[in-house]
Formats: sequence, structure tokens, C-alpha cells
Amino acid sequence: MGASGWSYFVPYQSDVGRALQSLREEVFRFGGYGRRFLQGEDLAPPEADTIDELLEKVGAEGTHSILDIEGVADEPDIGYASPAPERLLQRVFGTAQPTHDQIVASRGELTDGLDSGQAYYVVVYAAGNPAEVYFEGSSGD
Repeated sequence: MGASGWSYFVPYQSDVGRALQSLREEVFRFGGYGRRFLQGEDLAPPEADTIDELLEKVGAEGTHSILDIEGVADEPDIGYASPAPERLLQRVFGTAQPTHDQIVASRGELTDGLDSGQAYYVVVYAAGNPAEVYFEGSSGD
């Protein structure tokens, strides 16, 4: 099937790792992950009681969601979200402090150079202050 691109906005908190984990819990709780398509059929992901159990059940196929990202890292790595480089922010948004609307208008452009299973995060600004954290990546197989 191939990797699926995905993106999420969450309220800003200075601890991006904590923001990521809260987002993962919310996505898991509400089932916003991993629809698999096989010859036009929409197959529900397997049932699981925890994120770890779900990840074990889907294996290398992944969940095609933020659930496939387990933490944050300084540099791109499989299973991690890293800060989008300032030069990339400047190229895509024309600023190192993009707004929500700027990100929505350019959704999908951040992760062109990343491998499946990797993500970038960006601090989103409103009126010059941090307002949200944006995660964009792709995962699944």
C-alpha cells in the first residue's frame, strides 16, 4: 500500500515530547488511525487495549498515523519527530515562526525529504507567541 502522510495540530506546550504523547493517546482513544485499503475495501485496524499492543499487532505495516512516532529526537530518525530545520521553515513558509494558516496552506511540503516513519514538528505562532505544535510525517507500509 505504501506510506500515508498525516499531520496534526495540538495546543502549545514547551515540552514537545509531552505534547506528542498526549496527542498519541488522544488519537488512540478516538481511533483516528490506520485504515488499510485492499482492492477498494476499507479494513478497520485491529482492536487493542494499548498503543503498544496495537503497534505489535500491525507490525511493519504501522498505523499510518502519529501512533507510529514514539518520541522526539534532535535529528530525523525512524519512529521519531524532530524539529523542522530553520532553513526548511524559511523555504516553505518564509519565516521561522509560521502561523496556523501558513502551515495549512503548505501542508505536506515539510516532509518531502523524510523517510516513512519519520516526522517533523514545528512550533506554530499567533500574534508572535507560541500557540500550537504541528506534527507532519508519513508512516505505514
